Amino acid sequence: MHRDEKVMTCLGGKRSQQQTIEYMEHNLAHWDEHGYEIWMLRENETVLFVGRGGQRNAVFDGKDEVKVAYGLMPEFWNKGLATEFVRAVI
Repeated sequence: MHRDEKVMTCLGGKRSQQQTIEYMEHNLAHWDEHGYEIWMLRENETVLFVGRGGQRNAVFDGKDEVKVAYGLMPEFWNKGLATEFVRAVI
């Protein structure tokens, strides 16, 4: 996912293997501290990798917030999955 240019255009740009490792380490540390973070998303019927999503802490306008974050592979865009995921998380 981190090397897919189409996906990562919306998520800060493509990441190298080292950047992906650092991203994963950051997510694990966040999970340890807060008890939640990003999950891997798979299609129920086929278990194909759909993308990732979850909750994470972020600072907006100087205020600590919890945001819903997600990213899907292009073949799963425009199918209502992001909406379904965000509703389930909220």
